[in-house]
Amino acid sequence: MTAASKTAIVKATGVILESIRKENDIRTDYLLDPAVCPPSCIVEAENGTRALETARGSLDRSMAASIVQAKKQRNAFLPISRLPVEMLAEIFHFVLGSHELCPPKKPSHVTCLKTLASVCADWRSLISGTPNLWAVLESTCPLSFLPTVIRKAKGSPLNIRCFWETPPFLIVGHPIRDQSAFLDAITPLANRWTTLYLDIGKTDPPIIQILAQSLPNLRHAFIQYSVYDPYNQFVNNPFGGTTPHLRQLCLHQVSIDWTSVELENLYTLAIVHSQAPPFPRLLTFVEKSPELEHLELSHLWQGATTFNVPTTTSKIVLPCLETLVLRDLDFQVASNLIRLLYPQRLKTLGIAVLPLPGEHYSIVPDLEHLIPAIQSSFHEAEFISFEIEELLVKIRLKRASGDLFMLDVGAVGTAELEAHLAWLKSKIELSKSSSASVLFAEPDNFSSAIRFKILEWIPNVTALDIYDGVAEMLHYLTERVCDDKKVSWRCPHLRQALFSDDEASVKDVMEFAKRRYGDRPQDEVPNEDGELVINWPDPLESLDLEGLEPDDSSIDELKTITGCGDITGYEASQDASDAHSYDDFQHSSDEDSVGSMYLSDTSFD
Repeated sequence: MTAASKTAIVKATGVILESIRKENDIRTDYLLDPAVCPPSCIVEAENGTRALETARGSLDRSMAASIVQAKKQRNAFLPISRLPVEMLAEIFHFVLGSHELCPPKKPSHVTCLKTLASVCADWRSLISGTPNLWAVLESTCPLSFLPTVIRKAKGSPLNIRCFWETPPFLIVGHPIRDQSAFLDAITPLANRWTTLYLDIGKTDPPIIQILAQSLPNLRHAFIQYSVYDPYNQFVNNPFGGTTPHLRQLCLHQVSIDWTSVELENLYTLAIVHSQAPPFPRLLTFVEKSPELEHLELSHLWQGATTFNVPTTTSKIVLPCLETLVLRDLDFQVASNLIRLLYPQRLKTLGIAVLPLPGEHYSIVPDLEHLIPAIQSSFHEAEFISFEIEELLVKIRLKRASGDLFMLDVGAVGTAELEAHLAWLKSKIELSKSSSASVLFAEPDNFSSAIRFKILEWIPNVTALDIYDGVAEMLHYLTERVCDDKKVSWRCPHLRQALFSDDEASVKDVMEFAKRRYGDRPQDEVPNEDGELVINWPDPLESLDLEGLEPDDSSIDELKTITGCGDITGYEASQDASDAHSYDDFQHSSDEDSVGSMYLSDTSFD
């Protein structure tokens, strides 16, 4: 170290010591170096030690304050700190989902607010002073904190979220008295309710008591009774009168008196397992809602088999309609409603009508004017799932955006099935799909020739499940197709297969494996024999022989021939099937309401 550096350090140290001395009124001699000026007595040494400790404490406090100040100055230059407080509050609303129509969340809204408020003093001040951030009242909120939430919300519009999944006496921490206390606390505020999510069971407080409240500012409502009992869940005077601001109404297993209900400018109307309004009144609701986006009528309870359907009504143009679901409706009602509605682009279409005994009909002609609205979605399909069961054909289309489309067509016999397939083939272009899965359930009552036509229609089949007629299908898959001077196999991109048929044998599967994969070259490139080009099928990745019960030696031989490392027999596939079924049950959802396409001539349970 140079002499100049040492001199600079000594001067800086002197300045610091002098500053400490003045701030703490310390004698200068107490801060002298003991090696230079030793204390004259013990008392002087103790005083010097205390002075040094005081100086160190003062330095620590000064350093901490400087760090805090430096962080504040740094935070002041961050982009999020330079946002207007109104914009930051809107960001909090978006993150918390304060405006969402949904059940109580986990973690709760109050818990999320506390977490955000603990980030910094500015956020804590903003959250504490923004009433509409507190305007979410959930049934999971502790009763001791509920008055605080209501007080902080002040006069803001309220989002009410009530959900009790099981009988109250079985819910830990939510006894009957807590539910009653929660409802007693929020009912006097009914005139401020703008969003209401209400899902309660039969043993909970009567839903009629809640819906009879005057709700003049209600905009979004989802109301459901967990236990379906249409006779005891009828509301004579819903919402206590008119609801001019209502834009979203979803009723599940709750019936209301429609004579006193006036609906207009809706963008969502869903009535499921509930009493339907008279058909003319329903048309009035729809006509007065030109911005309607979602219309769902499913499994309606109406006390009669049909509505009073008018014979002449002008068409209803709905440029914003994206979801149309009609399930278990009278055929005449569904037919008339479909013919009257003219959407421009549909993301969800679901139709299933109640069959008339002894009569055959087809609702397909009523759908012709809807084809332009859904045609573009067909072209965007990237994955296809095709299933054929007894009297029912199901097609699922999945796009890159994640939307799931379902197209289900009832078929009474082979002729009707062929007619439906011809209609579907003429309307749906599937050549752009990258993969497809096909399932033929047991029994489907259709010949193998029909199945072969389906496989020729659907391109890029990568997964195939067969539960009947396995022997014929194995023979079909080993056929070689000659096109000019090119040779290929049926379903050349097949990578996953399931064969389950009591009449088939392991020998049939072995012959299939030898003829399709046995002569495949190891270099995985097409063989050229003169001018003949052989396009070999894709390698098999998974083979499930459920029901065929192969032994270990057969499985090992199949693995050697096909090169497939994932081959299972009856027991393993049964375990996997059980796990898959449980997983499907755990994650099942109402596909008709989240982006599905369901088209069926007949309703099946």
